[in-house]
Amino acid sequence: MAKQIVPQGWLQLPLRATSPYPAHMATGTPQTLLLRWAAGDRAASHDLYFGDNKDAVEGGIAPTARLGSGELTYNPGALEWGKTYYWRVDEVNAAVAESPWKGVTWSFTTADFLVVDDFEVYTDTVNHEDAAAVTSNTWLEWKILLSRFSKVSPAKIKRMSIGVGTPGSVTPGGSGTIFVDDIRVVKP
Repeated sequence: MAKQIVPQGWLQLPLRATSPYPAHMATGTPQTLLLRWAAGDRAASHDLYFGDNKDAVEGGIAPTARLGSGELTYNPGALEWGKTYYWRVDEVNAAVAESPWKGVTWSFTTADFLVVDDFEVYTDTVNHEDAAAVTSNTWLEWKILLSRFSKVSPAKIKRMSIGVGTPGSVTPGGSGTIFVDDIRVVKP
């Protein structure tokens, strides 16, 4: 039987980078993240291309980084809000004639908001315009402008309390559950 070259198929290990994080075309990603991927089977190093210009990334104008075989993450630094970024990983092995194996160009879009985890103690209070909102059986969005808080610097917020009832009253008036999905700080 003559020798044959069998092209890469379903039962062979991938030669190109796979399993990107963030996932291809992901939206609402954090503005600070680590890019991750699974290496191709024969990669000795990785050329990573990253930027907000799809053509430049696809064209491989200049690698953003050359990473060693065990380096499967890349920190692109602080990213802009609500912006689409493109990235590609080419797998490289100078000992193999077919190298480099050009990767797929992936993209993701950063969130146009910031989820706030830490708040500062303060005493300003903002009340919902509709006192019956707390008894609603449907999901309600409540947008509060930070300008409604007179003495609060958003940069110094470390803690926040959400309460239901009459401000200043300590008399219990009922029971139930309130679900809060996200608390965001959005660019004006």
